[in-house]
Amino acid sequence: MVEFFLMPYVRRNTTVLMPVCLAVIALLININGLKNGFVWDDREVITNNAGIKNFDNVSTLLTSADRLFLDEKLPYYRPLVRLSYVIDYQLFGLDPFGYHCENVLIHSINVLLVYYVGLHLLLSPSAAFIAALLFALHPVNAETVNFISAKNNLLASLCMLSSLLFYIKSRAQTASPMLYAGLSTALFFLGLLSKEIALMLIPMLVGYNAIYGKHIRKNWLSGQVYPLIPYAVAASIYLFFRSLSLQGLIGIDFDVSGSVRGALQNLYIIPRYVMLLIAPLRLNAHYLVPGKYWLMPWVWIVWAGIAVLCVFLWQRRNPLLYFSAIWLAGNFLPISHVVPFSSAALADRYLYMPMIGVCFISADHFSQWYAASSRRKSLVAMGLALAVVFAGISIARNRDWRDNIALYSSMVKADPDSTLAHYDLGNAYKDSGNLAQAFQEWNEVVSLAPGHFLALGQIGTYWLVQGRPQDAAVYYERALKANPDFSEAHYNLAITREQLHEPGPALKHYLLFLNNVPPEHRGLVPGVTRKVASLKNVMNREE
Repeated sequence: MVEFFLMPYVRRNTTVLMPVCLAVIALLININGLKNGFVWDDREVITNNAGIKNFDNVSTLLTSADRLFLDEKLPYYRPLVRLSYVIDYQLFGLDPFGYHCENVLIHSINVLLVYYVGLHLLLSPSAAFIAALLFALHPVNAETVNFISAKNNLLASLCMLSSLLFYIKSRAQTASPMLYAGLSTALFFLGLLSKEIALMLIPMLVGYNAIYGKHIRKNWLSGQVYPLIPYAVAASIYLFFRSLSLQGLIGIDFDVSGSVRGALQNLYIIPRYVMLLIAPLRLNAHYLVPGKYWLMPWVWIVWAGIAVLCVFLWQRRNPLLYFSAIWLAGNFLPISHVVPFSSAALADRYLYMPMIGVCFISADHFSQWYAASSRRKSLVAMGLALAVVFAGISIARNRDWRDNIALYSSMVKADPDSTLAHYDLGNAYKDSGNLAQAFQEWNEVVSLAPGHFLALGQIGTYWLVQGRPQDAAVYYERALKANPDFSEAHYNLAITREQLHEPGPALKHYLLFLNNVPPEHRGLVPGVTRKVASLKNVMNREE
């Protein structure tokens, strides 16, 4: 198909032209995202993260867990990503343009790596081009590219694809197999330091040897086991430092019931991912798993389609299909919630690595249809139309990430009943100074969930700012009724009661605040302590 596009006079140069075209396409598709700002978790990961502002903590990266707040240890061990943010800050400061340029650059390299790995697996420059083109254009990848805090997926993919490529070269008849094997192992280790999903490269390499290694059956030990020993050593070193940093391999208390519940959710999650890959519409930065999803007919229809497709692919007995299935399943397993530590039930960024297997399968079938078809121009037209549609959706999706108002507005549009989307949109309007619009969004949250204590607290603060403490007190009380441990509401209600000249209730809520001070509000403690002393003096004088 690619030769049809390139015309006969450039056929001899396709090995150079194809990668150049892919790089240009990947850059052009994402160029409108370079003007985007910091959004969503970027505030904690980048802008408010004191740990990336200098090199003071670099020496402890290998032995410390990821943190957002001082006392909040996350179940993640990704020191290479944290180091990259430290370097980024030295280069770009808090200018998001540099961070976005870096993400786009890494994604473009990954597109090229998909092409070069595809050359070895698909055995056709045209098919490899199609696979990489699909990966470059698919709208689901827009989140990974535009979300600066999702760079762990980009770096892990870069390292895994590079490691696989060098491993394939080391197993081929090359002049320097040990050099390629060493590079592959080093990149594998860097991938582990970027994201734990890189561990899945080992079963993928086992699968590659079993599927493509014709000599394995005769020399199983030397052909299958020995080449993987360096990877096992690298993984052991990684697991040692991970366990040391997280005080355990997982980093959280393992909950069997939560694991079973998370695994069962795949009954809905897998069909939802399939639909996102086939028809990437109504993309959302925060998907929810609905209740009673097992009663949704479309879920079972998709599962039936998956079953039919698996039978069809198995009967093809195509090595590429087998390896792609291993790639897809291997990269999906870490996000399947069997170990429930992912930050979301499902997300577009979780598909970044698994979909490479889908791209290989799709490219292989399209190439075979093209070769066997008598209506090649029609197939080319269909392929071009799909490419244009995907490109258009991707470019439009990039704009959703330009700032928090745009992002949360897109979330509300995709899911109008999402309390999280409305609440975050309200906060974004507040940060921009548009209190009236913020108030409207928070009221929408309360209409959807009357016990949403965070929205109730924000409405209380809105009325306090408007000079209506009596109304503010009503909403703070409602917030505390919904969540008696809501420290911020205790603090604000204490201020409100002071304005209402009620020292007793004010003192009560200041003391309740001091009993449960969240890390981000510890700076308020000295002032509150003085307030408590002052109020006690006032009450003693009144007695």
